[in-house]
Amino acid sequence: VERMLLELGVELPRDDRLARLILTRQIAREVIAGLRNPWEAVANVEALMMLWNSGNRELIELAQIHEELNWKSLREGLVERLADELVEVFARIGAVSDEELAGG
Repeated sequence: VERMLLELGVELPRDDRLARLILTRQIAREVIAGLRNPWEAVANVEALMMLWNSGNRELIELAQIHEELNWKSLREGLVERLADELVEVFARIGAVSDEELAGG
């Protein structure tokens, strides 16, 4: 796969951290485009976070919103608001440029 990507001129991430950020950004863009359920997407991002502590504000915010989803929030009808908050955070992640990913 690496050789194929290099032949296509696709630059490989320099390290594991950058690869995870790129994957997280792609997940975010799929949420924004309506291709992924925000709740499933945040579970995928949390799985990435378990293996990697980035200290990224948006990733921490995603985890906090996901934590708020519980029986009480379901009873009180807060799921839609929480989903909106998830999409807003995913929108910020999806808007990150390659330069910002590489630099931060």
